[in-house]
Amino acid sequence: MTATRRYGFSGSRTITDTDQRTIDDVLGSLLPGSEYTTGGCIGVDTIVGRRMWLAHQKATHRVVVPADRSRVSPWWMHRAIREAGPGSGVLVEEMPPNTTYKDRNQRIVDHSNVLVAFPAHSEDDPRSKRSGTWQTIRMARRAGLEVLVTVLGDE
Repeated sequence: MTATRRYGFSGSRTITDTDQRTIDDVLGSLLPGSEYTTGGCIGVDTIVGRRMWLAHQKATHRVVVPADRSRVSPWWMHRAIREAGPGSGVLVEEMPPNTTYKDRNQRIVDHSNVLVAFPAHSEDDPRSKRSGTWQTIRMARRAGLEVLVTVLGDE
């Protein structure tokens, strides 16, 4: 018997049209899951969240919104999504004040047994030193999750 897949996603906030096609290809290759958790920010979080929500209407979709709302996609904070509540398929978990992106990333890992990550650069690239996506990948590896990494177009 196969365990239920609870996917978590992490990725760059800046993506190109080529990155979008890569993301779509990866998402299209995933086995169906019962839950899909994203981080609520612009970029990969929004693209993945919307796509999976439309493709898997009967699954649970969780959006873990960081305390710092400066990079949050307006779509996730839309009143209709936030007020839909249980039964709508979308659960919005707002991180408490004074929590960090690291705290938000840990919640994504906590809700998942498979992490699908789309970092902007390879792990050994100096630009990845402060990458939240690589931070999440390392957290997921330490937690024993299956981790699928697709590095987006290094420009």
